[in-house]
Amino acid sequence: MPGYVFLHRDIDRHWVWSDGRTAHRWMDLIIQAAWENKTTFFGGVRIELKRGQLVTTTRLLMARWRTNPKMVLKVLDMFEKDKMIRCKKLSDMTIITICNFDAYQSNVNTSFDQESYRVFSAEIEGAGKHERKRQRKQTKENNKEQENKKSKTTTVVESAPTHEEVFEDFFNAQIAVETFCKNESIDLETCKQLAQEVLNDWVLRDEVHQTLKDGREHLLNQLRIKISIYKREQKRKHDVLEKKGTGSHKQDSRGMESGAGGGSETNPLAGVKHYTADLTRD
Repeated sequence: MPGYVFLHRDIDRHWVWSDGRTAHRWMDLIIQAAWENKTTFFGGVRIELKRGQLVTTTRLLMARWRTNPKMVLKVLDMFEKDKMIRCKKLSDMTIITICNFDAYQSNVNTSFDQESYRVFSAEIEGAGKHERKRQRKQTKENNKEQENKKSKTTTVVESAPTHEEVFEDFFNAQIAVETFCKNESIDLETCKQLAQEVLNDWVLRDEVHQTLKDGREHLLNQLRIKISIYKREQKRKHDVLEKKGTGSHKQDSRGMESGAGGGSETNPLAGVKHYTADLTRD
């Protein structure tokens, strides 16, 4: 009698019922077991299954039970030790036999007769057909809605960004800009000034960028060049000022030394009258 399995009320007295996951896994084996002798193919191999047997693998049980291979083997070992199943391991599959399958999966002494099963199966089949019909209708409506959206969607051609938009897009990324300034050893205000110079150069050259990304990358490359030039100019100015300062210091030192010899042009004390106390007066 395919289509359902029996669940005896006494299962709530069995240890397997104390854990929900273990009970689920036990019932899953019963559901997978063959209701009657049959021939099936598994992994391209023809398998003869007797009533109460199923063929599976650790990987398949892992997927069905949503657990790891270690737990699968542990559960099967528990069932086998309690003589609930027998496992026959082959090279790439395992045949599991549910012990005493006929004892609680027989339709003898049940009120669920053939006519009841026929009505029950018809109801299930009818419900299934109705659900499949509803799903097909829903899918068709969804596809139609998607097609309508596509037909109403107009192609938008993105205009080329302005230089100011490129500038704002670059400096609005605060963290990226701060990192860039840190790597280039330059302050933010100077970086903005140099970026503005890059924009001025673009205006003179009529530069056009297709996207903000293109403009940002171009600005980044041009900025590195500008910063390099800026640093060289600053170093050159610093060297010139340092050289001038050193030369002035040397000139002052020479002037002081020549003045000590009595020269009136260079000696700052030249022409100053010196008075000496007359110690011989009364």
